[in-house]
Amino acid sequence: MAYAGSMNCPKCGLRLVSPQEVLVDPDNLFVNVIPEAPPQGTFLGRVLIGSICSLGLLLSFRELTIAILGPEQLVVSTLCIIRFLAVAAGSMLTGAGRANGSQPGLMVGLFVGSLLTINDVINSGGPEFWWPIGIAVGYPVVAGIGGWIGSRIWPEPVQLPNVSVPSAVSASRASLITRLGSSDEERPSQRPTLWLRIFVCALIAFASIIATDQIRLFLAKASIGMFNTGGHFRAAAVGAQLAAILLVVAGMISGASTGAGIRHGLLTSILTIVNLWVSVVIRGFPIDPPVAGLLAYLNIPETEVMAPQSIAIIIGTIVTLVTSGGWLGSQLFPPLAPEWMRQRHLPTQV
Repeated sequence: MAYAGSMNCPKCGLRLVSPQEVLVDPDNLFVNVIPEAPPQGTFLGRVLIGSICSLGLLLSFRELTIAILGPEQLVVSTLCIIRFLAVAAGSMLTGAGRANGSQPGLMVGLFVGSLLTINDVINSGGPEFWWPIGIAVGYPVVAGIGGWIGSRIWPEPVQLPNVSVPSAVSASRASLITRLGSSDEERPSQRPTLWLRIFVCALIAFASIIATDQIRLFLAKASIGMFNTGGHFRAAAVGAQLAAILLVVAGMISGASTGAGIRHGLLTSILTIVNLWVSVVIRGFPIDPPVAGLLAYLNIPETEVMAPQSIAIIIGTIVTLVTSGGWLGSQLFPPLAPEWMRQRHLPTQV
């Protein structure tokens, strides 16, 4: 707004500029004030993440049903309902934020349904028990509907037009926009390593391996028997499941809001392995329930726990779970803005 006979604004006192005051540098005549959109996940990446979530939810729902209702209530109809719920929930996550979520949801149903059907046929014992083939067509249908619902609950972000600054912008305003639109290449791009958080998360991951029996008993007592894990006979299997979940959670905490989740997760896993090795040496090579459950799942005798292949499997499992959790935490909880942008104070030109 122009005020006749005044070079300053009568309200705020700032100097007024005319449209004739333009930028002298021709390279800064047009400055993009809208930052580039963050990279979108690929179609196959969404399908893979949705399939992993569906399989994880299936295991969680199955164990929760056994804990609440008992293993004798896990009949065929209950198992089918659990599978459809898990596939629907995973496909909803896959379709969120997309214009057409039914397509990735359908692929999740096909992939997860194929894995479950093949597993059922292999373990059925003969063609007369091949009943899972009859419900295989239901997985993609349920997943497609779940993906469509996810895309409606969390729609695709609105695409705004890219606004540029014209050449006739005032000098003071253009210089301000130039500073706002400065390239990230001029700023320090190295994300620092949060060592204190890594140490804390490594202790959490270490405790999740050696304290699974205490956690299992606490859940059973705190829930007044509702989370009955089957007693001592299922201690190894339940301990392995609890440790896997807590290792991923520890990695997620270490990588959240850092922008470098893989690095934080990897460092956390290395410190966890060091703590575990020191503990094994001090305690005299005990076999914790998660280790026993992992060896039992792979049909490795407990007497071979110190064999090179067993040690490699244990180390590889810890590194994979914690590093994957660090990556997942950085994706679910990214930093809102770089540190240099949060500390910026733009001067006011008078």
